[in-house]
Amino acid sequence: MVERSNNFKIGSLFYVRYLDHVLFKNMDSDLCRPVVREVVGWLVKESAEARKERLQEIAKLIQKSLFSQNEIPLPQTVAQLQCEFGLTKEKIMEYIELMQKLGRFTLDEKKLKIKKIIES
Repeated sequence: MVERSNNFKIGSLFYVRYLDHVLFKNMDSDLCRPVVREVVGWLVKESAEARKERLQEIAKLIQKSLFSQNEIPLPQTVAQLQCEFGLTKEKIMEYIELMQKLGRFTLDEKKLKIKKIIES
């Protein structure tokens, strides 16, 4: 039975069982199937607070990259952030688009670049 609720409190214990589509080196990919993984953890932050902190961390990383360059490649930046934060590409892009609306930088989707805003 799966309990789904938005009423979990900080400190609540979680058990999650999921199928992980791992890649096996030196194996025929036709023989590979998703592996059952299990993890136990505790809720340490409320979701709105955690999202705000994650957004701030992502903004800092992008600003740091733009400090020494006028533009950075969008695909590589998204891939790096996916690995670092364990988020989907869609969620990373949602955060990047929000930061663009807030005036942190500009997004050139044709050239796949994140560009520094140059103030005059």
